[in-house]
Amino acid sequence: MKRVISMRLGEAVKLECDRQQVGEDRRAMLTEAYMDARVLCWGNSKPTLTDILHLARTIEPDNKGEFRTVPVVFRNGAYGPSADTVPNAMLRLVSMLDEDTDPDEWIKDLLGIHPFTDGNGRLAWLLRTWLTGTWDDLEPLPDYGW
Repeated sequence: MKRVISMRLGEAVKLECDRQQVGEDRRAMLTEAYMDARVLCWGNSKPTLTDILHLARTIEPDNKGEFRTVPVVFRNGAYGPSADTVPNAMLRLVSMLDEDTDPDEWIKDLLGIHPFTDGNGRLAWLLRTWLTGTWDDLEPLPDYGW
């Protein structure tokens, strides 16, 4: 059983990393973050801000577990929120998580905040997996249009 799950994980991680155009080293980091998230989710139906910062650092060490401090422009030309608003926006977003939260709407909001310098898409995939509970039936991250 474990081997089948690992193969699905490897395929899902490869798909996400290829889609986001990051290399082999980032696959290993995303796999490690997946394993960490599986442990963190035990007994926790929703991630905490501390969990998110830990996973962001594991996925992309350049983040250093800190929010971005630079402006962001999305591929559609829209600007992300000012970097100085990111910490409060993330606190609000995490506080909104409850059993009625639509995971895809929450992930869209996360991506709209774009809290980290890099790795937001990989983090979104991992958090969506956590929120949907699809640990053993992994799905690609939907294209939310960012």
